[in-house]
Amino acid sequence: MGALVLFWACSASAACPQGDMDDDCDIDWEDVRRFCLEWMEVRIPIIEAEDYSVKTAGSGAASSSSWVELTGEPSASGSYMYAFPDIGLTIDTNIEADSPQMSYDVDLPVAGTYYLWLKGWAENPWSQYVHYGLDGFATSSDGSDALVLSHYGYFTWQSEVLGGGRPTLTVGSAGEHTLDIWMREDGAKIDQLMVTNNPAYLPEDSEGLTADFTGDYRVDFFDYAVLARDWLVEGCIPVEDECTNWQTRHPEWIFCDGFEVDTAFDRQGRYFEYSDDGGDFIAMDGVGYNGSKGMRVLFQQNEVSAGGMKLGFGRVPQGSFDSGIRNTEDFREIYYRMYLKMQDGWVGYNPVEGNYSGKLSRATCFSSESDWSQAMIAHLWASEEYKLLVDPVRCVDPVTSEVMCEGYNDFGHMDWIGAENGITPTFDSLHDDTWYCVEAHVRLNDPGSSNGVQEFWIDGQLEAISDNLNFVASYTDYAINAILFENYWNDGDPVGDGGSPVEQERYFDSIVVSTERIGCDCD
Repeated sequence: MGALVLFWACSASAACPQGDMDDDCDIDWEDVRRFCLEWMEVRIPIIEAEDYSVKTAGSGAASSSSWVELTGEPSASGSYMYAFPDIGLTIDTNIEADSPQMSYDVDLPVAGTYYLWLKGWAENPWSQYVHYGLDGFATSSDGSDALVLSHYGYFTWQSEVLGGGRPTLTVGSAGEHTLDIWMREDGAKIDQLMVTNNPAYLPEDSEGLTADFTGDYRVDFFDYAVLARDWLVEGCIPVEDECTNWQTRHPEWIFCDGFEVDTAFDRQGRYFEYSDDGGDFIAMDGVGYNGSKGMRVLFQQNEVSAGGMKLGFGRVPQGSFDSGIRNTEDFREIYYRMYLKMQDGWVGYNPVEGNYSGKLSRATCFSSESDWSQAMIAHLWASEEYKLLVDPVRCVDPVTSEVMCEGYNDFGHMDWIGAENGITPTFDSLHDDTWYCVEAHVRLNDPGSSNGVQEFWIDGQLEAISDNLNFVASYTDYAINAILFENYWNDGDPVGDGGSPVEQERYFDSIVVSTERIGCDCD
């Protein structure tokens, strides 16, 4: 059996599951009901009459006739095909040989009986009929089974033969075929065509199958698989609500905090350490994304540190780091996302100190049972040009894989292994008062390899990547087990005029840590 390739079509709304057919952004019994109404239906896309693959002029008794493209009537595309000239000619013999013909390539995915629809009109009572067929053979033979265009003066969909029957096509095998249209009476006008195996379908109802999730113009078991996959799944949850029941909706997530709950920050299931900097870094109503509750950071003038949050997860070497967040697992690869905004009028550069907005976050591996020694650090902080950058650090001996850093931030034993600048000047005055979705990715190298990665995105666009990293050599005692969210502005001047150049605010919201890409609001 050959390889099976599925082409997944987009759903009606990027914010809803693919199987949602009633646009309520969840999959329930109503979607199943609608799916059943289209079960095993085939409906090829509507074809413009002028989009034929082959057009053949008349010969013999119809040597003066042909299908010509005209404009000026209220057709779907502005053009239509006209059986010209209108001199009262009728062809019921030697149809394939003599009558003007148009052929259209169609892919009919199942065998069986199909029903032809034409959108056209009759110029007069002597231009009402059209012959049709499949693969070069006419199905109709005279006025009794030719498709009748019974409306005068405007284009309308028709699927009827004289006497009230339907124009049908018998398809012996699935696959590529040609749909053929021949003139029976000159003067007929055709705007569009389509075929379906559903005798109850009306083209004016819809142009597509709502249950055709795989984009192959039919509803079958592949589409059922999509519906089953999405069963009872809800669609896009706004950022301000995404932490509600997140463990059920997102088993790939490790942690979620939308700051909507009024519980302690340093507790089980949340952060192992939190500093509010005397009330300067706190949750506040209305300052978050979309006016929700979020974290307000207030930098006093010349303030260096304005508080922070330290999140532990996975297996950790000390109980003080352990907040009970999946604490039996090792995470060698993580993604984390936050929303970040600077106040209107933000000043991102201190001209006295010559430094920029400073620290934002770092993912790290705590490695010691007795202190805060680290095996690696993946900094995401401000660069010189108001931008964020990735700045990965190795803290193990690249040969022995022993942890060399002693205690927290042991600069003397750090190896800086590949900083890369971002693109967006997030911290300049032109980018203030705007929420940014910042997502970071950190992957430790496999033991003995240099395949580690640190990268980040802003609003879904890749900003910087540092790859082929040897983060931890062959060290495996612990993995990534903490992320520190920081509000720190470097100060290299003992006089104390460093830090933030003015009193100003910035804001955090909607922190998520995950084993897979997270994305932004309804992305």
